[in-house]
Amino acid sequence: MNRFLLNLFNPSFLFFLFFLNLLSIHPAFAQESLSGFSSFKQTGRSLLFSTETGQKLRITPYGNFIVRVQAVRKDEDFFPDDYTEMVESHNWTGQISADEKSDRFILKTNSGDGLSLQVSKNPLRLSFFQNNLSVPFLQDKNGIQWQQDTLSVSFQSDSSEHFAGLGHTYFARTDKLDLKGEKTSRNYGTEHHQQAPLIVPFFLSGKGYGIFLNSTFPNSFSFGKDGKYEISVSGGRMDYFVIAGPELTDVLDRYTQLTGRPRFPPKAAFGLSLSDKGNDHTSTDPSDENWWKRKITEHRAAGFPIDHIVNDNRWRAGGGQRCLSRFDWELTRYPDPTEYQSWVQKNHLFVTLDFNRCIASHSEGWKPDYLIPASGKIDFSDSAPDFTKREVRDWFWNLFWTKSLNPE
Repeated sequence: MNRFLLNLFNPSFLFFLFFLNLLSIHPAFAQESLSGFSSFKQTGRSLLFSTETGQKLRITPYGNFIVRVQAVRKDEDFFPDDYTEMVESHNWTGQISADEKSDRFILKTNSGDGLSLQVSKNPLRLSFFQNNLSVPFLQDKNGIQWQQDTLSVSFQSDSSEHFAGLGHTYFARTDKLDLKGEKTSRNYGTEHHQQAPLIVPFFLSGKGYGIFLNSTFPNSFSFGKDGKYEISVSGGRMDYFVIAGPELTDVLDRYTQLTGRPRFPPKAAFGLSLSDKGNDHTSTDPSDENWWKRKITEHRAAGFPIDHIVNDNRWRAGGGQRCLSRFDWELTRYPDPTEYQSWVQKNHLFVTLDFNRCIASHSEGWKPDYLIPASGKIDFSDSAPDFTKREVRDWFWNLFWTKSLNPE
């Protein structure tokens, strides 16, 4: 008792009491999970579950093999479908039936080999099945959770499960294809050398399913590292799609049906390519239009089947250096871009025009509100386009069109 009274006058102990009080007053500091079931209703083709603490869980079928899972806290609204544009269309057919039991709901799509779910009531937790199987291929562990602005969903970890996907890291590099035991992310680069990551919040499981995270916020994926199978997002809303197979080719087919079929690249993209990097300050033979014509002639004469040329920094106006230029043709090095195009076509060449992110703010039509949120934390923070915005993509396409692609 005396020791406790002495602690009351200890500043560290007083701060500890203050912190405990802060947690009780401000629930945003505490972790929150989906709680027990309160009510249920059907809205359109979606099923909406409400919890006793005011949270909402929405499950929507996209055909018979894909379900979308969304969750919000009390007093939050679901984002509209067009908040991100990673799903090509939300206009899907499909219905899901709900059979209520004392302790759970059993949800089924119409197809005999389609997707089904069990939603336990206390607390709300999800298990995913193929309709004709009794063992779930994916099952909540702690379910969907919130802690301040971090959202996460955790699943039961299986030491025999393997994973692949999520695109690749900088310069198209990745340490290994099998993500089992890894914790990784695919986010905007923050340092000077972090170029060209392929950000794809979708992965495949060897168990015959895939998960697509429908969010452009910074993310993290843990595939069994320290026993955790978890997806977390820094901001936004919890919104993910579970895509059933069981064949992985079927999962990929359904994923591209959901997000859009990629166009097949031109044949030349698979051939031998040549890039230029010769600047006035680094080379005795800096690249320009004549350099290209000479190099292509020399390579083909030597038997190299060059059919793809990469006009790197040097083609651009304003200096032709990586970040000291703008997206436009430099007429001192390419005095007649139309004539250059005619030579390209005559020689059956395919051309790539380089765009470095750091030149965005120097290029025509750029606006400061085209920046990604919190851009101050990254390299070239005044030149970081947010391509999730339609107006930024429109600006980008118009820049390419007016400065080069327009035949006129």
